[in-house]
Amino acid sequence: MATAAREVYSHITKQPGVRGGKACIDQTRICVNNVVFLHKEGKAPEEILVEYPDLTLAQIHAALTYQEDSFFPYPIVHVKPKR
Repeated sequence: MATAAREVYSHITKQPGVRGGKACIDQTRICVNNVVFLHKEGKAPEEILVEYPDLTLAQIHAALTYQEDSFFPYPIVHVKPKR
């Protein structure tokens, strides 16, 4: 039995059985992580469109924003400087 995609963010969906349930761009099988990886490699959103011409600029910005809002890879630690 197929399960409908669940929108978790504007232009971002998760669906069991599609890319292991990872966050994907809506109406595609492109993972948010794919877009974020290209951005972290230094590509601007307009350059990512060259890699994924079926996406819109809005979808790319949504993927980058979703990643920022939902995942912070490093713990925030306040360290007092030594004197």
